[in-house]
Amino acid sequence: MNPLHLLIIEDDLIEAADMQESLESEGRFVTALARSTQEVRLALKRKVPDLALVDIRLAGSPHNGIEIAQKYLLPLAVPIVYLTSSTEKPFVEAAQQTHPAAFMFKPFRSKELAIQLELAYLNHNPSPDGLGSQPSESLFLPTKNGKEHIRILKKEVVYMKAAGAYVEVYTRTGHGVGSHVFAMNLKYLAQFFPADQFFRISRFVVVNLDFVERIEKNQLFVSAMEKPIPFPETNHKELMRKLLVVKTP
Repeated sequence: MNPLHLLIIEDDLIEAADMQESLESEGRFVTALARSTQEVRLALKRKVPDLALVDIRLAGSPHNGIEIAQKYLLPLAVPIVYLTSSTEKPFVEAAQQTHPAAFMFKPFRSKELAIQLELAYLNHNPSPDGLGSQPSESLFLPTKNGKEHIRILKKEVVYMKAAGAYVEVYTRTGHGVGSHVFAMNLKYLAQFFPADQFFRISRFVVVNLDFVERIEKNQLFVSAMEKPIPFPETNHKELMRKLLVVKTP
């Protein structure tokens, strides 16, 4: 795969320069740093990037990052990764309307940046009308510092577990379960899996509901796993709402 060409839309010049240095040290190429609508337009005239890293809040710009994405990036079918420190519902909902390839929340780890953007690009499948991404049955996840990628079928993922700066992904293999370890955080990886099928039962674990066989008050029993997965009792009610549970009449 050729090195990714990336456009950074960020109003903080120091932060943008840090991102550029981090990305280019990992073999990616930054086409431009843009702080406003006008600078984005000029950057796109010079070079259409493979992917745009877009800060949602842009001080001094007549448009925020979401508006710029809608007006200038979507018509060119440029995949979008939003970079933000805000989790306010109106911003998140507005951003979702542009069908981003991913969200990254500040502060981010510079060592993970290139890998996570590569992952977002590989797993973004533009629709025929160029207006977003279509669900994919598989993911290509990076190994060996992002230099290689392996294919994971979403339906084969039993559960995912956070392990510090890594995620352990457990997949069905025959009658058992195998595991892979990837250098990224669970929150970032989980967004690539459908929310109606994958449920975050605790801060550290996301489980595929299709593999759930039995539920106790604070334990989840899944296919091909000898030991149950513990989870907080506070999440029991929400979990039951996600499953089709027949109650005693």
